[in-house]
Amino acid sequence: MLWNSNYEPNSNFQWFSKEEITPTTCSSDFIEYMSKFDIKAHLKFPKKKYYAIINCESNRAWYNIYEGLYQGYLQKEHEIWLSFNINKGVVPTEDDIQKVSGWVVTGSTCATYDKTLPWLDDLFKLLNNIMKVKGKQTRIFGICFGHQALAKAFGGETEKMQNEELLIKQRIHFTENFLQKEFVKKSGVSLQMLKEEGVLLNQAHGDHISKLPPNGELYG
Repeated sequence: MLWNSNYEPNSNFQWFSKEEITPTTCSSDFIEYMSKFDIKAHLKFPKKKYYAIINCESNRAWYNIYEGLYQGYLQKEHEIWLSFNINKGVVPTEDDIQKVSGWVVTGSTCATYDKTLPWLDDLFKLLNNIMKVKGKQTRIFGICFGHQALAKAFGGETEKMQNEELLIKQRIHFTENFLQKEFVKKSGVSLQMLKEEGVLLNQAHGDHISKLPPNGELYG
């Protein structure tokens, strides 16, 4: 039986009966995996898609929280998720970039305009490299610090917000361009409600994008 690092069976793969899976026939890692393995899901999705988290948090108090928050919420049974802690020098390889279908750039207690953080240049270079390699197929989702990093990497500007409270509840009104997006129309949410009322959001941040990057589009 051949079994690779991602537990993807190849053409020579043989199924073992439950009685045959013992420490004498398989490694302990394989037995642990098989105890959690969903056979039906695997047969339905034999070729799993790869997604990745670019973790931008350096505060030890928040260590691994984004993997639990985003991966735990977003990951589906037929997906494999990778994690790269960019501020610790863990950078995706070219092979990683080629096989990953989508990226999540996390929040952070850092600021995208902090010139004392050398790893920010690595982050901006990585985001541009992903765009270069994947082109129009690129899917990058930036959250909080993550969306500011995307703006900064692609030619926009970020800064500390002026005269704003760090913790606020604010009503967000959407642009007409956003309301006309196909995924918005298919969401099942009332377009009339979105247009007239927007959404009320709790926010906790002190930075913002002060200038959109070229071809950037404001949605709200």
